[in-house]
Amino acid sequence: MRILLLSQYFPPEAGSAAAKIAEMAHYLVGRGHQVSIVSQVPCYPAGVEYPGYEGAWFRRERHDGVRITRTWSYASPERSRFKPRLLNYATFMATALAGIFSGPRPDVTLVYSPPLMLGLTAALVSKVWRTPFVFWVNDLWPRAALHLGFMQEGPLYRAASALERFVYRHAARIFVYSQRMLEEVVADGGERGKIEYHPLWIDTEVFHPDPAGAARIRGQYGWGDKFIILYGGNIGLAQGLDVFVEAARLLRETPDIHFVMVGSGVEKENLEGLARSYGLTNLEFIGHQPKDQVLAYFSAADLLFAHLKAAPHRVGTVPEKLLAYMACGRPVLMAAQQGAAADVVREHSCGVAIPPDDPQALAQAILALSRRRHEIEEMGVQGRRAAEQHFAGPLVLAAMEASFNKLAGN
Repeated sequence: MRILLLSQYFPPEAGSAAAKIAEMAHYLVGRGHQVSIVSQVPCYPAGVEYPGYEGAWFRRERHDGVRITRTWSYASPERSRFKPRLLNYATFMATALAGIFSGPRPDVTLVYSPPLMLGLTAALVSKVWRTPFVFWVNDLWPRAALHLGFMQEGPLYRAASALERFVYRHAARIFVYSQRMLEEVVADGGERGKIEYHPLWIDTEVFHPDPAGAARIRGQYGWGDKFIILYGGNIGLAQGLDVFVEAARLLRETPDIHFVMVGSGVEKENLEGLARSYGLTNLEFIGHQPKDQVLAYFSAADLLFAHLKAAPHRVGTVPEKLLAYMACGRPVLMAAQQGAAADVVREHSCGVAIPPDDPQALAQAILALSRRRHEIEEMGVQGRRAAEQHFAGPLVLAAMEASFNKLAGN
């Protein structure tokens, strides 16, 4: 089967979209399919073309049996502004057509969203080539753009909502990664009968319990018998990690509880400044770690923390970080609104879910869990079991592949 994967992002670009498309491509090639990818000339997230791609308009590559076509898009370091971001999306939506039609006719196309506008590209390709396309919803646009402040209520938002309904109507299948998101897509005009739930997946061979690494890290940092609550990953605005610093302030007089933040990002310096202003000695910042080292840090924690700021468009969101935590066999403290992320924690008994944006609730939960060390170990075991039985890459990707085969008539 010839499969086209249409995604604005692909390695060497960072981020979940690039990583997931790459993992899917390599899985499908391993299954004997012919896989083509059309993506932009790499420029995400900094908005600057990567070394070796400067000035490139059209580039063909082949890696591990995957045919890759990269086409130009407008790149700007001012991605936080609406117009540069919209231009980035719109230009790739157009130039991607050249990349697609210069390649082989696919039996089925999968388009990763966001950006929503790529759905229009896929619909046109589907009409010209008379082949089905799958629209893979990973965020609810344009609703997310409205709540993030990139768009306001008005003609432009109404036009984007009309585009969303158009794409849902013309897609042969719509993939979502949570049952909550499925309901949101139905509410936004998606036909329930063609929506399929396929959860996010995690590589359970890369992420796994690492007792030896845990002992090494605890010894290296002198954590001893302290109760370690650890956050690992991007430290940006979207993560809302000021709540983590505030909880550390509230528990500063509890010497056996130690807070650790591992990673880097645009907010790290501000959070370090906030911690210094409070004179906190129970909060430790550790820089970005390579993936092969992250495992040891996760395993060294008594409790792993994730925070999803409350917003209407995030009801169906499941952070990939949550699955990585579960795969490492550690109990999770998930601060999130009532939605898909909290559902995962409760359904699989892998931790505790609390409201987001609430330092007092966070501090109370940490204090209570620190007094139940042996009990919460079982939560970590349950998380690892759920990762293996429900979220392992081969299981999820096999179900997606089966859907592609059915659409292609194989």
